[in-house]
Amino acid sequence: MLSWQDWLNFFFPLIEKCSFCEQNKLSKQEIICSSCRAKIEFLTVEKNWQQAALAFYQGIWQEIIQKWKYTGQVHLTTTLGKMLAQFCQQEKITSHYLLPIPLHKNKIRKRGFNQTFLLAQALNSEIGMPILTQALIRQKDTLSQVSLSKKERKKNMLDAFLVIKQQKIAGKNIILLDDVYTTGATAQSAQKVLLLAGAKSVKILTLARGKFTTKENKINSGKGEERWS
Repeated sequence: MLSWQDWLNFFFPLIEKCSFCEQNKLSKQEIICSSCRAKIEFLTVEKNWQQAALAFYQGIWQEIIQKWKYTGQVHLTTTLGKMLAQFCQQEKITSHYLLPIPLHKNKIRKRGFNQTFLLAQALNSEIGMPILTQALIRQKDTLSQVSLSKKERKKNMLDAFLVIKQQKIAGKNIILLDDVYTTGATAQSAQKVLLLAGAKSVKILTLARGKFTTKENKINSGKGEERWS
């Protein structure tokens, strides 16, 4: 039997507002409003991809990710998860195990949450991709990568990750999940450790990546420009 609240919602459905701009109303099919969507430069995935991202790290997309990551607006996880799930379904990225990039315990204590683990939970909820937990840890409390050069980032991530349960990794096709891909130092460090532990394949999936200008890393833009700016 429907409750009075169910009947109320049926006859007078709540009209949700866009969680990005917090102004425009959403239709039933929309995750974000058309105005915000038009400001995001979305990407597609190439055949035999190794690294994929939903959109370029710029404009409103960059602002939203920074709000979500640094100001504790974890409610944005739902919207970001739905958008990434839609992307995964469209690009047929579903037959893998999710492994969110781990944070060091000191950083989790300071921030209060691991944003990529929350994102993995949202993806699992939306499209059922299984999550690998307690398999990979961040054993080194690394410096923030934001102000470091590419060379410094690579050095900073040296021996940062450790596989603690090889049986969870061996033989599996893994999607390494992170929020932003810039030089790739963080994700590639974790990827290397997982492959050495016996993973069948390890691909990198992020919400965003920076734009690039010269040939260096083959990624999923399809434009022949291959280095982060």
